[in-house]
Amino acid sequence: MHRSIGKKTATGLTLAGLLLYQLWVPLVAAAQSRADLEQRICDLERKLERLERLQGEGAAPAAAPAAEPPIDEERVKAIAQDEIKKTKPLAGWKDGFYLESKDGDFKLKLRGLIQADARWFPNASGDDGTSAFFLRRVRPTFEGTVYKYLDYKIMPDFGGSGSTSISPSLQDAYVDIKYFPYARFRAGKYKTPFSLERLQSGANLIFIERSLAQNIPPNRDVGFMLHGDPFSNGVLCYELGLFNGTVEAARSTATSTPTRSSRVASSSTRSRRPSRPR
Repeated sequence: MHRSIGKKTATGLTLAGLLLYQLWVPLVAAAQSRADLEQRICDLERKLERLERLQGEGAAPAAAPAAEPPIDEERVKAIAQDEIKKTKPLAGWKDGFYLESKDGDFKLKLRGLIQADARWFPNASGDDGTSAFFLRRVRPTFEGTVYKYLDYKIMPDFGGSGSTSISPSLQDAYVDIKYFPYARFRAGKYKTPFSLERLQSGANLIFIERSLAQNIPPNRDVGFMLHGDPFSNGVLCYELGLFNGTVEAARSTATSTPTRSSRVASSSTRSRRPSRPR
């Protein structure tokens, strides 16, 4: 009887141990798997934190360079000219030698005109003239600007008029106040605004001498004049002057009555001033 109970008890214990083993092994395996997963998660979190820290400490990636705007050559030239004016006085050659201050308020220009002529007469007798070489025009010119709004011009003449003798004379000597482009004031000796051919410079004549008709109108005279460009574009120009009054083409003989002279000229070309041909 006791053996039977012992055998049954041993058998029960054995079965209970097997059952506990079957239940314990999955629980231990599950616990180990959970611990491994938690460890792996912790490792991944530490790696992520390390990467974020490294990314924060490192430099941001360089942005792609923006496309450069096109270069405006005219603007670059204008800026360069302004910088040159600010750094030193200007000097150069443009229709004559010139000097200019940094701000452009003071200018001096030196130029000149030399014209030579020769006349030969086949007959020595009579009133036909004398064969000779001579300098028709020798005219150094000094012109410029003072304090931006005051222009001046001085032009003597050391040439002759058909003979070997030289008779110096003062052709031009005047000042021109140009504060307003539509109303400028000129005073001194200069060409009277009357004859178109007389107003044309001797440097731009086809021949050295003008026509015989130019012995009738007045040439240069001493006086003052109001002139200007109302629209500042050269389309319309005017000249109103009061002068001593020279006799015909005389250079210095004055009458007792002053001469009034005026001229209005228009042109379809805006870039040129029509009242004073060159």
